[in-house]
Amino acid sequence: MASILHGSARTTPRVRAELQASKEAASVLAKRYGLSRTTVNKWRSRSGTADAPMGPRDCRSTVLTPIEEAMIVAPFVSGRSCRSMTSWDAFVTASRS
Repeated sequence: MASILHGSARTTPRVRAELQASKEAASVLAKRYGLSRTTVNKWRSRSGTADAPMGPRDCRSTVLTPIEEAMIVAPFVSGRSCRSMTSWDAFVTASRS
């Protein structure tokens, strides 16, 4: 299965493995692959060739809080038309329940 690289990736898993296995100086490898010495040293210090995880470490909850749910449901429960109810009306109605 082919790995998917992020849009800014300058190296492939094969090149990363070659950087990790090589005994040549970082400057020589950087010049050969068109990378910076920092990038070469970064891949040498890692234990694998996979990209580091990006994005938030903890997923945010997709569950609504009771107030948020009440604000969404309030126009339907109160009997008022959704079109005639403002967001403030929904908040007031939700806070009363």
